[in-house]
Amino acid sequence: MSYGIDGHQEDLEFTKKECALLAEIILNIRNLRTSNSVFDTGILVKGGYGAYLNRTSKVWDNVAQQIIVEEAGGVYTDFSEKKLITPISWPTPSATSLSAPPPPKFTNS
Repeated sequence: MSYGIDGHQEDLEFTKKECALLAEIILNIRNLRTSNSVFDTGILVKGGYGAYLNRTSKVWDNVAQQIIVEEAGGVYTDFSEKKLITPISWPTPSATSLSAPPPPKFTNS
């Protein structure tokens, strides 16, 4: 799993809540990785991550990632699992994203 996180000096409570959420996630998974970049998306679509989460990204941070994930057969939603039609339709410049990899491909050997 990968989780993108940014500090918010203008909103200390939001940053503290973000850290608490991250702690809960870490306590319930095997390991966590993050580059907070499109690199994480590449690892996700190759099946290296079970999920990629980011609560504080901007719309322009997600345009390419959404296209890459969906074209690979994965799922790209907000944190409440609401499907994002297009990044341009997002209600605010600041957005959350939850990505899941495409299903594994099995071959008969």
